[in-house]
Amino acid sequence: MRSRYVWLIVLSLLVYGAGHAGVNNYTWKDAQGVLNITDYPPPEGVEILDIRPVPRQRVKRPARPPEAARAADAQKSRRLLEGQAARYRAEEAAAREDAVSLLQEAQHLRSRSAIRKVKRKYRRWAAVMESEARQLVHRADALAKKAEKLEIEAGALL
Repeated sequence: MRSRYVWLIVLSLLVYGAGHAGVNNYTWKDAQGVLNITDYPPPEGVEILDIRPVPRQRVKRPARPPEAARAADAQKSRRLLEGQAARYRAEEAAAREDAVSLLQEAQHLRSRSAIRKVKRKYRRWAAVMESEARQLVHRADALAKKAEKLEIEAGALL
């Protein structure tokens, strides 16, 4: 069991080391006195003048001008806020439609409660539906406030 862990550690160190092994530039003179700079080791018996690691080069991306960056960020934020506000408005409309349908059904049940045998049952159902409709209206009002706040923030970003 331990040998598996040892092999796993050795293998991970080899993989890590191979990926991070530095590449060197070798400066050396050959037999004719010509100066050579290579990334591979020189042949045996020549004078090595210098060994230096190759510096890593970072790719520099051109920076956006600050005004353009701020404008792009503001536009992106405005679009996100407008999208969220639109989603809130859609949820609000759906909640209001559900509330209206529940109230209509509750009114229908109240009209049927004139029949004596099922009077209590229909009135209870109607009360439950009216309660659910009130909750949906409250939710729709809260969504409308959130959407309005987001629309005001989006308008301020212009």
